[in-house]
Amino acid sequence: MKTIKEIAIEKIPDAFDPDEILPAREGHLVNIERRGFIEGAAFVKQDLTRWHDPEEFPETDVEVLVKIDTLRNKYDIMKHNQHGWWQKAPGGGWCAPKYKPIGWRHIHEL
Repeated sequence: MKTIKEIAIEKIPDAFDPDEILPAREGHLVNIERRGFIEGAAFVKQDLTRWHDPEEFPETDVEVLVKIDTLRNKYDIMKHNQHGWWQKAPGGGWCAPKYKPIGWRHIHEL
């Protein structure tokens, strides 16, 4: 997998690339564009992976990854609706959780 820096260099061509030559496009402008790309990607990553406060609820009935504080388990899959938090039941369906979430974040599927 490529690093963000490698992708930025790929997406933002050099100032002297024969297909990209423009009088105003100097090397320092390319570097500013690349830095902005890298900082923007880092911001998006941070936002996508941040833990939310459990009092700041996710969308209704959307499954999320939650942090819990138990001896044997630190994470679970839950959802929230007007009746509160719910976890997947061992036999299928949903049940009230035994442990209260201490944080949650969206599950982003690729």
